[in-house]
Amino acid sequence: MRTISRALAGGLGRLLSHPRFLIWLYAANLLLALIPAFVVSSQIERSLEQSQMAERLHEGFDDEWYREFRVDARGFSATFTPAVTGIGAVLEALDAFASGKLWTGYAPIVGLGILLLLVWTFASGGILSTYHQEGGGPGEFWAACGRHFGPLLRLLLLAALFYLVAYKLLLPWVDHAVQTVNRQTIDERVAFAWVVGKYLLVLAYVFAVNLVFDYAKIVCVAENRRSALAAATGALKLVWRRPLATVGLYLALGLVGVVLLLAYALVAPGALQSGYLGLAVVFVLGQAYVLSRVALRLYSLAAQTDLYWRLLEPRG
Repeated sequence: MRTISRALAGGLGRLLSHPRFLIWLYAANLLLALIPAFVVSSQIERSLEQSQMAERLHEGFDDEWYREFRVDARGFSATFTPAVTGIGAVLEALDAFASGKLWTGYAPIVGLGILLLLVWTFASGGILSTYHQEGGGPGEFWAACGRHFGPLLRLLLLAALFYLVAYKLLLPWVDHAVQTVNRQTIDERVAFAWVVGKYLLVLAYVFAVNLVFDYAKIVCVAENRRSALAAATGALKLVWRRPLATVGLYLALGLVGVVLLLAYALVAPGALQSGYLGLAVVFVLGQAYVLSRVALRLYSLAAQTDLYWRLLEPRG
């Protein structure tokens, strides 16, 4: 427990020592999000031309207008629903993640997600190198980004194979097993418990893969590994030898994420906001949550890096 608390404190110190990472990655996230936002807002504007519904929308969300808009919605606009506002957007994303639908949606949205993932992969080399060395200027940061991008990209592709197993093999198999059991079940509470258990099993596998490959990235940078398989093997050995510390820290960071989610759920406005002030509040609160998620991801890398140094002396 003391090791975990020290890693959390050390990770926070690393995070606060390099605030530029948070600014850069948040800006990258915002710029990519502006692409579909601009397209959707333009199509909404065209749908309101010479329409009295524009005045009604100043007073709040109008379901009649939305039904008409959905009839002709294509491309990015087809993804626009009331669920994309407030806590609904987060819950919808969590549902897509748990069910494996996250990467099977509208292709351009998936493409933007992959592009953001590549940005994170490229930046991770420099970020982890900086967290390891606890210093370094911009030149060293960008050099580390380029030096480690190849191995980290191979790690990403290797991890994708394990995620593919989860969503293409494990989830369908468990889903079939649960459906078979529920055919004999009369009590809806029991049937619901089986469904919850199905998702918990799949998520446990996904989180385990995520945990191992988080440390694989750290091993890759700390030990200057070129082989993705060797880095993943080293990370698996680390987690296997010290499960209480590595899994405990992962759960502690996950708890921080749950607290952030609950806090946002309490203050997140829905789709019924009106006026410029109301829309500004929606934007600020939503972006504050996005910023907190980016900060949490960086905090996780920093805390796990700190734990790595406490548990294992780098070899090479």
